[in-house]
Amino acid sequence: MKRNVAIFGDSILRGVILDEEKGRYKFSDHIDWASIEDKLNIKIDNNAKMGATIDYGKKKLESYLNKHEDIFAVVIEFGGNDCDFDWAKVADNPKFDHQPKTTIQDFKKTLHEMVDLLLERGIKPILMTLPPIHSGYYYNWIKRDLQNGDNILSFLGDIEQITRHQSGYSNAITEVAYEKQVELIDVRSAFIRTRKYLTYMCKDGIHPNEAGGLLAKQVFLDYYENGMN
Repeated sequence: MKRNVAIFGDSILRGVILDEEKGRYKFSDHIDWASIEDKLNIKIDNNAKMGATIDYGKKKLESYLNKHEDIFAVVIEFGGNDCDFDWAKVADNPKFDHQPKTTIQDFKKTLHEMVDLLLERGIKPILMTLPPIHSGYYYNWIKRDLQNGDNILSFLGDIEQITRHQSGYSNAITEVAYEKQVELIDVRSAFIRTRKYLTYMCKDGIHPNEAGGLLAKQVFLDYYENGMN
């Protein structure tokens, strides 16, 4: 009998990539969830949504659990949108103390609450770290259509602050997994270990490309085959 696994996350697990010729996003089956289902004899219900933050994810999860009682495990992947800023406002007023869509404190608190919700229902929580971001690519992407886009650098201090800031959210995911003693799929380390992770990333600097999707797929397969009980 197949075990049901639900996914809650953002565009990373939804399969969104950048069409670099057209300069806009499109959906791709690069992770190939169907082949993962067949190989691992599980049924995946992918509820990931482009642009989703963890607050959206928690509300969606609560509603979902009220309608589904046969879930074995839930994979949770958020943070890429939570750590983001309203870059247009930043560009217009770089000296203001802008805050991300979700502060890291609120992000971690909500992730704790999602894990607790699953544990209370006897469902296995599986957290996932974030793929690394490339500061230079992402900086060029976010300022491309902004009249005062270069002001963003004044707000950041230096371009690599983009990477440092995003990595804090991935670290928070790892911390919650440790604190709650739940399982963790470390996609981030797999990208970093390649030493050529740019070949796995879209030119926006934040979304894995098709090769990156295949890399993430292998991480999922290795996890399920070697660690999931």
